[in-house]
Amino acid sequence: MALDIAQIKKQQANKQTSDHVSFWKKDITLGKVFNDKRKEEFYSELVILITSGLDFKASLDIIIKEQTNKQLKDLFQSIADKILHGASFSGAIESNKHFSVYEFFSLRIGEESGRLIEVMKELTQYYRKRLKQRKQMTSAFSYPILIFFTAFGAVFFMMNFIVPLFADAFMRFDSELPALTQGVISVSKAFRDYWLLIPLTITGITFAYKTFKNQEWFRKGSSSLLLNIPLFGPLVRKIYMARFCQSMALMTGAKTPLVQALDLVSKMMGLYPFEVALKQIQMDLFHGKLLHASMARFSIFESRMVSLIKVGEETNRLDGIFKRLYEQYSEDTDHQTALMSSMLEPLLIILIGGMVAVILIAMYLPMFKLGNSLMGS
Repeated sequence: MALDIAQIKKQQANKQTSDHVSFWKKDITLGKVFNDKRKEEFYSELVILITSGLDFKASLDIIIKEQTNKQLKDLFQSIADKILHGASFSGAIESNKHFSVYEFFSLRIGEESGRLIEVMKELTQYYRKRLKQRKQMTSAFSYPILIFFTAFGAVFFMMNFIVPLFADAFMRFDSELPALTQGVISVSKAFRDYWLLIPLTITGITFAYKTFKNQEWFRKGSSSLLLNIPLFGPLVRKIYMARFCQSMALMTGAKTPLVQALDLVSKMMGLYPFEVALKQIQMDLFHGKLLHASMARFSIFESRMVSLIKVGEETNRLDGIFKRLYEQYSEDTDHQTALMSSMLEPLLIILIGGMVAVILIAMYLPMFKLGNSLMGS
């Protein structure tokens, strides 16, 4: 029997009393023990072993024996011991901080609906996709970031060591320096006089982020800024859209009531506009509104998504619609990530070359001017 809403909220509150870290941040905190890669392997191996004819306890014993990490072995052993004493799989992980609220309720619903294997397959795909997205993002931005820091280091060196040498030489000239040269020398002087502001600014921003990151005004402002960054903002929106659709496909496929599904998904989205929208949509569903009609009120959801969800509601095929949307958003994310990577690299190279060229031209302009003056005389 499906859990009612009051029971879900009570269990979520009990689970999150001692740790209010979100689903996404939890993987960072526990990354050395049970990260996304380990979770994908864990659920994948469980599915393979159980579908091969082994029972749950025997499958866990095999997984435990192959572990070389003591913390992981202890984690899986504690789950096996609870199952041996009569607990269900979801019950065995309920109080375990290494598993999220989302995983707990997904597995609980899978057990109640007789679709535990399907739910574990979906969780395997869920974590596999997250790993793929992270690898793509790392691949797309690692080289541009390296170029950026290299460029910053080169410009910093030129402004602090090369330009001052030229400036000292130019002081011997009687003629007025070109405007470009004066500007570069002024910037160089500012670099040398106020360079300490750079690490102080970085430290201040880091401190402010850690202090205010959980404040509503900060989350609202930072998410709005993030989504409005050219090129990067639309990509972030599609990534969260894909996560939302994948999670909803899993929930609706397990025949979870929509209000419960939205409540669970809102707990693990991690982006303020989605959380606010999903909470309001839950209230609308309580008052009898249809899902697509409530989603249409929020600009975070594209009109194409709303139209397809309307069809899914009318045909009672929401799980299929969400799965289809997830596949589409995943493909769009892959394409945009590759496109952004191919665009950023030449843009950064052009930017670096332009900055270096401006500095060099500014330094050589007075020499050309002096040379012309000598030739004229």
